[in-house]
Amino acid sequence: MLQSWRDHSKWRVRELLANLGRYYAPYSSPGASRPWDVEELIAMIGLTEHADKRIRQLSGGQRRRQPSIGLRSYNIGSDA
Repeated sequence: MLQSWRDHSKWRVRELLANLGRYYAPYSSPGASRPWDVEELIAMIGLTEHADKRIRQLSGGQRRRQPSIGLRSYNIGSDA
């Protein structure tokens, strides 16, 4: 996971999760498909109505929830 990324606020929620999700594709297996469906992740973290907003437009709590929970969700069920 990236530790610091200065331009993340320019991305939209859906775009950021889709882009970062590509890093998990090499870890796909028959039992754990990677990356997860972006729409499913957005619903899981409760940002469906904000999916097309830029990260900088989200509240502080939404910003913390979006990348941290969303990216950790890619690892659910991971055997790595």
